[in-house]
Amino acid sequence: KHKGALLGMARMHARLGERERAVEWYKKYLKAYPDDAGAAHEVAYAHARWGDWAGAVAWCDAALKADPENRAVAKTKGFCLA
Repeated sequence: KHKGALLGMARMHARLGERERAVEWYKKYLKAYPDDAGAAHEVAYAHARWGDWAGAVAWCDAALKADPENRAVAKTKGFCLA
């Protein structure tokens, strides 16, 4: 449950293009640290890179739930909706 290790594993799998494994690790991380809007935003970015716009919007919504004033996440959500 080390914060850096969980996030590092998620990032590694995202960079390798292993979508299911990356999302699995991000979910483990967010289960342990649910208030980290930055990590949810990172997952949204990964989904956008993979072309999964609906998934990106859903993760932006999760990030906005944790931090409703985050303008970067709102901007990303708008981009993904467009």
